[in-house]
Amino acid sequence: MGKLIDGKGKLFGKISVVDLGILLLVIAVLAGAYLRFVVGIGVGQAETHTIQYTVEVRGIRHWSVDNVRANDAIFIDGTAVGTVVKTWSEPYVATIVSEGRIWEAVVPDRYILHVVVESPAVVRDGRFFAGGTEAIAVSNNLTGFTTKFADFSGAVSEIVIIHE
Repeated sequence: MGKLIDGKGKLFGKISVVDLGILLLVIAVLAGAYLRFVVGIGVGQAETHTIQYTVEVRGIRHWSVDNVRANDAIFIDGTAVGTVVKTWSEPYVATIVSEGRIWEAVVPDRYILHVVVESPAVVRDGRFFAGGTEAIAVSNNLTGFTTKFADFSGAVSEIVIIHE
């Protein structure tokens, strides 16, 4: 029996070791692509649920608070992501740190608006996608959040699945 690798770096004197490595890599990539995209291994199954998520909008003026109402459609960057179920507001309190001291003070004419939005959502691998596309997660900052009359940004403070 001959040598495994000859002096020219060929396996059994017929195929280059480098060529064999590339061939095995191509086979592995093709097998992985087949399993991922055709068979679906590694892809979490998506389910559709109705969710309610609460968005906290801090430091907005009264006219924005007054212009977000129940049954308003909500959009993020032009994509419909739900309908307002209810809203409530409270005075905006700022924390002030100066010279080693901490104060809290109500900021005049500024409010914290809480907006509860109901939306059909795709749930995949424990992640929520409102309207099927917009990722929603607790503490996630939503920018470009709009209704017909108000435009703002806020952070998601709560997510509840209401229909499974």
